[in-house]
Parts: sequence; structure tokens; C-alpha cells
Amino acid sequence: MAHRKGIFSPGTAVALPAVVLGALMLAGAVFVSNQVVAQRLRVAALEDRRDCMEAEGADLRADWNHASSAVVIRERAGREIGLQDPADPSLVLARLIPGRPDRPGVLDRILELGGPDALQAAETKVPQGPAPRAAKPQLPDSWSRP
Repeated sequence: MAHRKGIFSPGTAVALPAVVLGALMLAGAVFVSNQVVAQRLRVAALEDRRDCMEAEGADLRADWNHASSAVVIRERAGREIGLQDPADPSLVLARLIPGRPDRPGVLDRILELGGPDALQAAETKVPQGPAPRAAKPQLPDSWSRP
């Protein structure tokens, strides 16, 4: 059998590692390029999601502005609790929280005295502290225990 000389020459020894290194670098570049494309797709999906959320937020703000408008609130208050708009817009009726019985508030005194004409009288009729307690009744000496 004949053996050939020179199959593995010094030029082949340098070219073979260079080709392998070039192939590895090309494979690495393809991998990095694929990763960059995947990250760009994720960023694009996140931007689309952000745009969608901004649009939904704008819709919610529009719904909130509509629901909190004065016309809608008056209509809903009339429908749900029977509130009516007064003919005179300067007159406002308010539901009062009951005050303490020993110290009524100014509005309770106004209502007690007869309406808005009695405002001056109500402001001057301010009770000073709680009402005094009644003295304990004294038992006659004949009822005392022996």
C-alpha cells in the first residue's frame, strides 16, 4: 500500500483551525442575531401592550369624567334617593348628622328656631357645657335604716 506524503502540510495545519474558528464565530453571530431579533420582538410586544393600556386608561378617564359630571350625578341622585334640584339655586338642602342631645349644632338650632331667619338668634343661643344634673332627692329621716 502506498503512503502519500504531504497530506497534512503546514498550510493545512494553519487553515483547518482558522476554518473551525470562522465557523464557530459565524455560528455565534447567528445565535446573537437571533437573540437580538427575539428581544426586539419582545420589546415591540411590550410597546403594543403599553399602547393598548394607555388607550384603555383614556377610555376609563372618559368614563370617569362622564360618570362624575354634574348632570349625571344629579340625575342619579334623583333616581336613587329622590333628590330634587331646587328652583332657587342658592338654597341647598343637606342631610344633617344628628348632633349630641346635650349640645346641638348651629344648624340644629336654626331648624329648631324656625329656619334661616333665625340664624342670628341661633348663634346667640349657644349652650355653655352640659345641662346641670338634678340634686339627689333626700329621704326623710323616718325612712332611714336603724
